[in-house]
Amino acid sequence: MHRDISTIAGATTGTAGLTFPWWGQLLDAATAANQLVVGLLGMVVLILTVRKLWLENQVASRKLKDMNRE
Repeated sequence: MHRDISTIAGATTGTAGLTFPWWGQLLDAATAANQLVVGLLGMVVLILTVRKLWLENQVASRKLKDMNRE
């Protein structure tokens, strides 16, 4: 199934590329933009995960200090 879709997409892109010379460049730009967006969103998720873990560590540290005081 995946090969059929890529073959159809390739044929469509090739045919459209003959008609519109900028079509291939548009697809390259869209692919690059997609990779950029995925990379940026991945970085946001990574930053939020590190922040969450840091906050959990701070809470655990406070609880441990409170337990040692008692």
